[in-house]
Amino acid sequence: MARRSLKVTHRPVDSARVPDILTEASVLLVDLSRRGTVDAVGKRLHIRRQGGYCGLDVWLLLVVFFTAGAWQGVRTFWEDALRPRAKELAAAAGRRKLPSPASVSRALDAVEHDLVRPLIFWLLVVIAEVDDVLRHPAVQTYDASGRGWHVFDVDATVTALRVRALPTGEDLPEPRRRSEDTVAPGHSGRKRGEMQFRRMTVEHAGSSLWIHGHLSRGNGEGVADIELALDTVVETCEHLGHSRSSAMVRMDGELGNVPGLTACRERGLPFLCLLNRPALYTDPKVLERLRQADWYRVPDSGSGPQRAAADIGMVTLQASRDTKRADGRSYEAVTVRVVASIFPNIGKAARGQIIDGWQVELYAVDLPADGWPAPEAIALYFGRASEENRFAQEDRELGLDRIISHHVPGQELAALVGMFLWNIRVARGFAQAPVPAERPVQQPRQVEQDDRVPEAWPRDPVLLRTLAKLDWPSLLERRPGWSWDVDAGELRCPDGRPTFLTSVRPKEHAQGRTGIIFRRPTEGCEDCLPRQDCL
Repeated sequence: MARRSLKVTHRPVDSARVPDILTEASVLLVDLSRRGTVDAVGKRLHIRRQGGYCGLDVWLLLVVFFTAGAWQGVRTFWEDALRPRAKELAAAAGRRKLPSPASVSRALDAVEHDLVRPLIFWLLVVIAEVDDVLRHPAVQTYDASGRGWHVFDVDATVTALRVRALPTGEDLPEPRRRSEDTVAPGHSGRKRGEMQFRRMTVEHAGSSLWIHGHLSRGNGEGVADIELALDTVVETCEHLGHSRSSAMVRMDGELGNVPGLTACRERGLPFLCLLNRPALYTDPKVLERLRQADWYRVPDSGSGPQRAAADIGMVTLQASRDTKRADGRSYEAVTVRVVASIFPNIGKAARGQIIDGWQVELYAVDLPADGWPAPEAIALYFGRASEENRFAQEDRELGLDRIISHHVPGQELAALVGMFLWNIRVARGFAQAPVPAERPVQQPRQVEQDDRVPEAWPRDPVLLRTLAKLDWPSLLERRPGWSWDVDAGELRCPDGRPTFLTSVRPKEHAQGRTGIIFRRPTEGCEDCLPRQDCL
């Protein structure tokens, strides 16, 4: 019988070697300690509690935790990787030992908004040392006249939780959900879940740095959320010595209302946002401005429909009677420059309105028209997509949606630590591979008029609705081959060509009846064979 041998080489585990998953944390803690960041956090980050670990220890543990990636929870990370190295890592930051998951949970339960929120800017900008990045010419956005702007994206990301049934019975204690203090019912959009909390964020668009983040249960605190975020934008501008008149706030339609726009105006911050005003799409004055507008093609990213844009002038927005400030006062009217974006209808409108076959979106553009003409303003707005990419990257790398504490202020502190780590990675990467200090070369602006927009578009919506109610099969009974296109609101000849309503007038010798005349444009039917039968 054949015999086989297997040679095994065994090497003892090097107990002094730091596991790969803790390498970044080890280097980072030494660096933060050397720079004085650890001491600064110890002096300013406070948690009111008797005994136990302090705010600095919790902050250090969370920094180490987030460096390990987004694939596990705090307890799993502690048991699998951190427990044997807790003392060594703590020593790198001048501490005796890092807290256990149970200690962290108890400490986060004692966190208070009043102590954390005044530190948001300091935690994300000052101690992350991102000034060199924010002051670099490459992170500014330049308008058509060459003026540099800092663009700040204000948006919220939602974490949704599914509510499952809890076991009940006479021999069981009263059921209680651990998340009930963290979440509340709210509109979670595409994220399916009965309960949610959301994080209001501000991202500096040119650098992808986070400068603000705070949490709220459910749908949030309304205008109070945007005011808190805008205050950090103001603080950033003052810190950089940058004029607020050249700091732009970019927001979605949720904030495109009188309270949101007023909050920007009161802080001297120009804004760009989708208008949340459905009544404007049926306003006769707005429709008339759309008919008279000059339409220009929006610079195309290649990732969506080819849009056209036009300035439709200044529009005054009134707050509803029920919309009040926190102190009960009414909001004053806001007058804003409005820019329209249109493209041919390709389905149900996700935003805006379908008007006469075109999807129309209206934007409040509180920016100078010479620096931000209509096409460039619309292209700038859709640059917001970069923040969605940052949210996705953040989910992959940091997992800030993980429930670390069922106490909202504690969860907020954990999210801020993760955002701090994001910023410090950007700052360290920038320092290691700095980009040229010269301002980027700006390409000349290209203007292209859009000839796709029909003349006298949009037609009167009231008239179109009236025409749609007519009994067209009976009216066209004596005209074989003619048809009424319900979707387009057009009368089509036997050759399939659309005709356009040109006249509406009382019918002669027939009291109470109205005649309507449809025509083709000039030189539209010369080569058509059945033309004689159409007259």
